[in-house]
Parts: sequence; C-alpha cells; structure tokens
Amino acid sequence: MISFLTIAFWLSLVMAVVEILIAINLYRNHRIALFSSLFYYVLLMNIFSFYGYFQQGFAQLVFWDQELSILHQASIQVVTTYLAIPFLIVGDFMFIRFFRFLIGRNVSRSFAWIFFSIQLLIFVSTGIILMAYAKMEAVPFYGLKGVFERVYLLIDVICMGIAFSQYFIYRKSAYHPEQLKASGVLTLLYFCLILPSYAFYFVSHQKTVLYALGIIFIHTIDLPPLLFLRHFVKKQGSVYQISQNSFDVALLAKQVGLTKRETEIVTLICEGRSNREIAEQLFISLQTVKDHVYHVFQKTGVSNRVQLTNLAGKPR
Repeated sequence: MISFLTIAFWLSLVMAVVEILIAINLYRNHRIALFSSLFYYVLLMNIFSFYGYFQQGFAQLVFWDQELSILHQASIQVVTTYLAIPFLIVGDFMFIRFFRFLIGRNVSRSFAWIFFSIQLLIFVSTGIILMAYAKMEAVPFYGLKGVFERVYLLIDVICMGIAFSQYFIYRKSAYHPEQLKASGVLTLLYFCLILPSYAFYFVSHQKTVLYALGIIFIHTIDLPPLLFLRHFVKKQGSVYQISQNSFDVALLAKQVGLTKRETEIVTLICEGRSNREIAEQLFISLQTVKDHVYHVFQKTGVSNRVQLTNLAGKPR
C-alpha cells in the first residue's frame, strides 16, 4: 500500500517543478531583477523545504545498515538539518528583495550587509553550540534540535514580516498605480498562504496525514502568486519593463531635487509615454504635464526625452 508520505513526496516534487518552471519562464521573458529575485526565492525555498522534510528519511536510508548509537543518530539528524540553513537565509533575502522591487525600490547595500552579518553571526553561533552539545547525551541533543528549528522559524517569520511591510511603508510613493495593486495583491496572497504553513509545522507531528498535507502545502505556496504575476505582466508588463531604471529615477530625483509629481512623470517618460498619455494616467491637464517636463529638463540639464531617459538609466 502506498503511504501518505510517498504520495506527498511525489505531489510535492511535481508542484515544486511547476513553480520553478513558471518562475524561469517569467525571468526569461522579462529579464529584470524583480523576476530573478522571485526565481531564486522559489528555487532556494523548494530546495530547503524538500531537504528539511525529507532529510531524516534520507539520513536513515544512507545509514540504515550502519550500527550507530542513538547519540550518533541524533548528531546526524541535527547536522544535516544545520546544513540546509544557508538555503533558507539566501531565500529569505531574495523574498525581501522581491517585495522591494514590487513596490519600485531596491535593497540597499547597507541593509544587505546588516542582514547577512546578523545571519552569519547566528549561523556560526548555532554551529558552535551544536558542536558543544555533540558530546552530550542524545536526549538533550534532540531537544536542542527543536530549539534550533524554532530559532530559525522565528527568523523566517521576521523576514516575512519585513517583506510584507514594504507595501504598507511605500504604497504612497509607488511609481505606478498598477505596480501598487500588484504589490498589494501579492502581499495579501503570500500572507494568507504562509500563515497556515507555520500552523502545519506545529501540528504535523500529531498525525502522519497532517505531516503529509503539510509537505504538499508548503510546496504549493508559491503557485497562486506565480500564476497571478504571470497573468498580471501579460496585461501590465510595461509597468515592470522600466524596473531596471526606476531605482535610478529615484536616485536622480533625490540628486536634482525633483518633486514627487516630477518623479512620476520622469518614470512615465522612461516608459515611453507621450505627454497626452501621462496626462490621462495622472488625471492632470496636458499643459500641466508640459510645465512639469519643462521644469524637469531645467533641473536635470537635458534638452529632450532621449537624454533624460539615458540620464535616468546611467548608474550613479
């Protein structure tokens, strides 16, 4: 008879492959940082979750015919779990980066340095503690494994919270209303999907069927957001086509002192919109757009739209 876990393994594998293929397709069709971040997040988290759920079974399979003590068995379980943590760390960073790009911003170097420095400190510290406990009795070592998992669960929750907060922090300064809409929908989708996955973690040990359902669910989380994003970019793909330059627009705006409205207009000019299209999208008069464009040209020292677009696209 086929067990629940066997069914869960194969269903999860199929779902993971589908998610990765959709993410690859998005990145190939729209080669921008938004979709590369999403692809690496989906890939890394699927690797981590597969490894996390099935490493115990894999370890037992590899060491099945070895005469190992309970202490050594416990050591193998904890060490193999520990080795999966780098996938989680980089996956969490890519998740935050993805939500920053969604709302029209990038992850600063200072944030990246702080994020990885803290993660590295925690990772090394837990490794030292694991090595210290490796010579102790098996029971506390297994107990340490539970504490170790909960620490990284808490870190994961914090990273998810940072990602979701981007929509609420920057929604008033989003470059494009459709961009804001996509960010809001994906924030809600991921929140509603990730929250039950944490619940499965705490109840999955009670019954095998719950454990199997948790495995399937965790490998299905990314599918609804991916399908939504694929549908969205088919209709509003131009919103993200200028994502490569939009962060330089923000930097340019800060350097030359552009107003919020002027920054919006520069972003739309970089999209290739005409003055009339800009007026219709921003619900202002055509003459007002022309006045703003004139002031932008004066502040940036350019004389036409091509020069402005090139200036916005240059790294500074």
